[in-house]
Amino acid sequence: MSPLSPAWLPLLALAAPSLAADPSPEALVTVQGQARDANGGAVVLTAAGESIYLPGLEGWPPAIEGRTIRATGRRTQARLLPEAEVGPDGAISQGVAPGSGPQEVLQVSTWQLAPDPSLVPPAPWALRWVDGNGNVARAWQDSPDAVARLSWHPVRPETSSGGLYSGGEPRLDPLDAAGVSELWALARTVQWAAPRAETRMIGTGLLTLSGPAGEVQALVVPGPTTGALEVWLAGG
Repeated sequence: MSPLSPAWLPLLALAAPSLAADPSPEALVTVQGQARDANGGAVVLTAAGESIYLPGLEGWPPAIEGRTIRATGRRTQARLLPEAEVGPDGAISQGVAPGSGPQEVLQVSTWQLAPDPSLVPPAPWALRWVDGNGNVARAWQDSPDAVARLSWHPVRPETSSGGLYSGGEPRLDPLDAAGVSELWALARTVQWAAPRAETRMIGTGLLTLSGPAGEVQALVVPGPTTGALEVWLAGG
Protein backbone atom coordinates (compact mmCIF):
# COMPACT_ATOMS: atom_id res chain seq x y z
CA MET A 1 0.00 0.00 0.00
CA SER A 2 1.31 3.43 -0.90
CA PRO A 3 1.75 5.54 2.26
CA LEU A 4 -0.17 8.77 2.57
CA SER A 5 1.88 11.88 1.99
CA PRO A 6 3.18 13.37 5.26
CA ALA A 7 1.51 16.62 4.25
CA TRP A 8 -1.83 15.03 5.07
CA LEU A 9 -0.97 13.73 8.53
CA PRO A 10 -2.27 16.79 10.41
CA LEU A 11 -5.73 15.86 9.12
CA LEU A 12 -5.65 13.19 11.83
CA ALA A 13 -6.53 15.97 14.21
CA LEU A 14 -9.83 16.47 12.39
CA ALA A 15 -12.92 14.36 12.60
CA ALA A 16 -12.61 11.07 10.74
CA PRO A 17 -15.18 10.12 8.09
CA SER A 18 -18.54 8.93 9.36
CA LEU A 19 -18.44 5.23 10.22
CA ALA A 20 -21.06 2.68 11.14
CA ALA A 21 -20.05 2.67 14.79
CA ASP A 22 -21.51 3.52 18.16
CA PRO A 23 -21.54 7.35 18.24
CA SER A 24 -21.80 7.56 22.02
CA PRO A 25 -18.99 9.68 23.51
CA GLU A 26 -16.09 7.85 25.09
CA ALA A 27 -13.11 8.94 27.10
CA LEU A 28 -9.84 9.57 25.30
CA VAL A 29 -7.42 6.67 25.49
CA THR A 30 -3.79 6.30 24.44
CA VAL A 31 -2.56 3.21 22.65
CA GLN A 32 1.05 2.35 21.90
CA GLY A 33 2.42 -0.03 19.32
CA GLN A 34 4.10 -0.36 15.95
CA ALA A 35 2.99 1.78 13.03
CA ARG A 36 1.99 -0.68 10.32
CA ASP A 37 0.18 -0.58 7.00
CA ALA A 38 -2.65 -3.07 6.54
CA ASN A 39 -5.55 -3.76 4.20
CA GLY A 40 -7.87 -0.86 4.79
CA GLY A 41 -5.31 1.67 6.04
CA ALA A 42 -2.78 2.45 8.74
CA VAL A 43 -2.90 0.55 12.01
CA VAL A 44 -1.23 0.52 15.38
CA LEU A 45 -0.12 -3.04 16.15
CA THR A 46 -0.09 -3.38 19.94
CA ALA A 47 1.99 -5.75 22.05
CA ALA A 48 -1.20 -7.75 22.65
CA GLY A 49 -1.49 -8.38 18.91
CA GLU A 50 -4.40 -6.00 18.28
CA SER A 51 -4.51 -4.11 15.00
CA ILE A 52 -6.16 -0.78 15.71
CA TYR A 53 -7.12 1.22 12.63
CA LEU A 54 -6.69 4.99 12.38
CA PRO A 55 -9.49 6.12 10.02
CA GLY A 56 -8.43 8.79 7.53
CA LEU A 57 -4.81 7.63 7.37
CA GLU A 58 -4.14 5.42 4.35
CA GLY A 59 -0.59 4.56 5.36
CA TRP A 60 2.48 5.68 7.29
CA PRO A 61 5.37 7.71 5.84
CA PRO A 62 8.40 5.47 5.21
CA ALA A 63 10.38 6.96 8.11
CA ILE A 64 7.51 6.27 10.55
CA GLU A 65 6.32 2.83 9.38
CA GLY A 66 7.56 0.09 11.68
CA ARG A 67 8.43 2.42 14.55
CA THR A 68 6.68 2.62 17.89
CA ILE A 69 4.08 5.34 18.20
CA ARG A 70 1.58 6.63 20.72
CA ALA A 71 -1.86 7.60 19.46
CA THR A 72 -4.59 9.24 21.51
CA GLY A 73 -8.27 9.31 20.61
CA ARG A 74 -11.63 7.68 21.15
CA ARG A 75 -11.54 3.94 20.75
CA THR A 76 -14.52 2.16 19.23
CA GLN A 77 -15.39 -0.47 16.65
CA ALA A 78 -16.45 0.03 13.05
CA ARG A 79 -16.67 -2.01 9.91
CA LEU A 80 -13.93 -0.68 7.67
CA LEU A 81 -13.34 -3.86 5.66
CA PRO A 82 -16.00 -5.74 3.72
CA GLU A 83 -16.66 -9.41 4.37
CA ALA A 84 -15.44 -11.80 1.70
CA GLU A 85 -18.13 -13.27 -0.53
CA VAL A 86 -18.21 -16.49 -2.53
CA GLY A 87 -19.51 -16.03 -6.07
CA PRO A 88 -21.60 -18.50 -8.10
CA ASP A 89 -18.43 -19.81 -9.71
CA GLY A 90 -16.76 -20.34 -6.33
CA ALA A 91 -14.50 -17.31 -6.60
CA ILE A 92 -13.88 -15.61 -3.25
CA SER A 93 -13.84 -11.81 -3.15
CA GLN A 94 -11.34 -9.86 -1.13
CA GLY A 95 -12.30 -9.07 2.44
CA VAL A 96 -12.30 -10.37 5.96
CA ALA A 97 -13.74 -13.76 6.89
CA PRO A 98 -17.54 -13.77 7.10
CA GLY A 99 -18.76 -13.22 10.64
CA SER A 100 -15.44 -11.84 11.81
CA GLY A 101 -17.10 -8.70 13.14
CA PRO A 102 -16.06 -5.03 12.98
CA GLN A 103 -12.52 -3.71 13.27
CA GLU A 104 -10.94 -1.96 16.23
CA VAL A 105 -10.77 1.77 15.51
CA LEU A 106 -9.17 4.79 17.15
CA GLN A 107 -10.68 8.13 16.16
CA VAL A 108 -7.37 9.92 16.52
CA SER A 109 -6.89 13.35 18.04
CA THR A 110 -3.08 13.27 18.23
CA TRP A 111 -0.19 10.88 17.63
CA GLN A 112 3.58 10.98 17.93
CA LEU A 113 6.61 8.74 17.93
CA ALA A 114 7.19 7.09 21.29
CA PRO A 115 10.47 7.96 23.04
CA ASP A 116 13.24 5.71 21.78
CA PRO A 117 17.01 6.11 22.33
CA SER A 118 17.57 5.20 18.67
CA LEU A 119 15.92 8.50 17.67
CA VAL A 120 18.65 10.49 19.47
CA PRO A 121 21.93 10.94 17.58
CA PRO A 122 25.22 10.36 19.42
CA ALA A 123 26.62 13.44 21.15
CA PRO A 124 27.59 16.04 20.20
CA TRP A 125 24.14 16.96 18.95
CA ALA A 126 22.01 20.09 18.82
CA LEU A 127 18.36 20.89 18.19
CA ARG A 128 16.87 24.28 17.39
CA TRP A 129 13.19 25.18 16.99
CA VAL A 130 11.97 28.62 15.91
CA ASP A 131 8.21 28.79 16.30
CA GLY A 132 5.68 30.82 14.33
CA ASN A 133 6.05 33.78 16.70
CA GLY A 134 9.84 33.92 16.52
CA ASN A 135 10.54 32.32 19.90
CA VAL A 136 13.65 30.14 19.84
CA ALA A 137 14.22 26.90 21.74
CA ARG A 138 17.61 25.21 21.72
CA ALA A 139 18.77 21.91 23.16
CA TRP A 140 22.25 20.47 22.96
CA GLN A 141 24.72 18.00 24.41
CA ASP A 142 28.39 18.71 23.76
CA SER A 143 29.74 15.25 24.56
CA PRO A 144 28.49 11.88 25.85
CA ASP A 145 29.57 12.85 29.38
CA ALA A 146 28.16 16.38 29.26
CA VAL A 147 24.79 17.41 30.67
CA ALA A 148 22.16 18.02 28.01
CA ARG A 149 20.55 21.44 28.26
CA LEU A 150 17.46 23.24 27.00
CA SER A 151 17.26 27.00 26.54
CA TRP A 152 14.32 29.25 25.74
CA HIS A 153 14.88 32.63 24.06
CA PRO A 154 11.45 34.27 23.83
CA VAL A 155 10.28 37.34 21.98
CA ARG A 156 9.80 40.13 24.49
CA PRO A 157 7.37 43.08 24.27
CA GLU A 158 10.24 45.46 23.66
CA THR A 159 11.39 43.41 20.65
CA SER A 160 7.97 42.39 19.27
CA SER A 161 6.56 44.13 16.21
CA GLY A 162 3.49 45.36 18.11
CA GLY A 163 5.26 46.07 21.38
CA LEU A 164 2.88 43.79 23.31
CA TYR A 165 3.62 40.14 22.58
CA SER A 166 5.69 38.14 25.05
CA GLY A 167 6.86 34.56 24.69
CA GLY A 168 7.54 34.32 28.41
CA GLU A 169 10.74 34.46 30.37
CA PRO A 170 14.09 33.20 29.07
CA ARG A 171 15.41 30.11 30.81
CA LEU A 172 18.15 27.51 30.77
CA ASP A 173 17.40 24.04 32.16
CA PRO A 174 19.20 20.69 32.30
CA LEU A 175 17.65 17.73 30.52
CA ASP A 176 17.82 14.20 31.91
CA ALA A 177 17.93 11.11 29.69
CA ALA A 178 14.14 10.75 29.71
CA GLY A 179 13.71 14.39 28.71
CA VAL A 180 16.21 14.04 25.87
CA SER A 181 14.42 10.95 24.56
CA GLU A 182 11.00 12.63 24.75
CA LEU A 183 12.24 15.77 23.02
CA TRP A 184 13.83 13.90 20.14
CA ALA A 185 10.73 11.75 19.66
CA LEU A 186 8.68 14.92 19.24
CA ALA A 187 11.30 16.50 16.98
CA ARG A 188 11.53 13.41 14.76
CA THR A 189 7.74 13.38 14.46
CA VAL A 190 7.89 16.95 13.16
CA GLN A 191 10.84 16.13 10.90
CA TRP A 192 9.21 13.09 9.30
CA ALA A 193 5.51 13.89 9.42
CA ALA A 194 4.80 17.63 9.51
CA PRO A 195 3.77 19.20 6.17
CA ARG A 196 6.45 21.37 4.61
CA ALA A 197 6.19 25.08 3.85
CA GLU A 198 7.63 26.46 0.63
CA THR A 199 8.79 29.75 2.16
CA ARG A 200 9.17 31.21 5.63
CA MET A 201 6.07 33.17 6.55
CA ILE A 202 4.13 34.09 9.68
CA GLY A 203 3.14 30.96 11.56
CA THR A 204 5.67 28.58 10.03
CA GLY A 205 8.26 26.87 12.19
CA LEU A 206 11.87 25.99 11.44
CA LEU A 207 13.40 22.85 12.92
CA THR A 208 17.17 22.34 12.71
CA LEU A 209 18.74 19.06 13.84
CA SER A 210 22.46 18.41 13.89
CA GLY A 211 24.70 15.55 14.93
CA PRO A 212 27.74 13.59 13.78
CA ALA A 213 25.99 12.75 10.49
CA GLY A 214 25.42 16.42 9.64
CA GLU A 215 22.59 18.94 9.76
CA VAL A 216 19.03 18.78 8.46
CA GLN A 217 16.34 21.45 8.43
CA ALA A 218 12.57 21.29 8.09
CA LEU A 219 10.46 24.36 7.38
CA VAL A 220 6.94 23.32 8.39
CA VAL A 221 3.42 24.70 8.71
CA PRO A 222 1.66 24.54 12.07
CA GLY A 223 -0.35 21.46 12.96
CA PRO A 224 -0.73 18.74 15.60
CA THR A 225 2.89 17.61 15.37
CA THR A 226 4.36 21.08 15.82
CA GLY A 227 1.77 21.84 18.49
CA ALA A 228 2.83 18.81 20.53
CA LEU A 229 6.46 19.89 20.35
CA GLU A 230 5.62 23.44 21.44
CA VAL A 231 3.46 22.25 24.34
CA TRP A 232 6.33 20.11 25.57
CA LEU A 233 8.84 22.93 25.23
CA ALA A 234 6.54 25.29 27.11
CA GLY A 235 6.48 22.88 30.04
CA GLY A 236 10.03 21.65 29.75
